[in-house]
Amino acid sequence: MYHSLSETRHPLQPEEQEVGTDPLLSYSNKPGGNFFLISTKYLLKLIHDSSNYL
Repeated sequence: MYHSLSETRHPLQPEEQEVGTDPLLSYSNKPGGNFFLISTKYLLKLIHDSSNYL
C-alpha cells in the first residue's frame, strides 16, 4: 500500500481554516508551490486578456 500526498499535511486542513491561514499562502511555502501560484496568475491573466478580444 502507498501513502497519498493528502495524508501528510494538506493545505486545506480544517484546523488551518479555523485559524484563518490562507491555503494558497501555506501551499506556496512548499516545494513547487511558488510555481503553482505563478502559473495560476499567468493563466488568469491570459484568460482575462483573451476575453477582451471576444
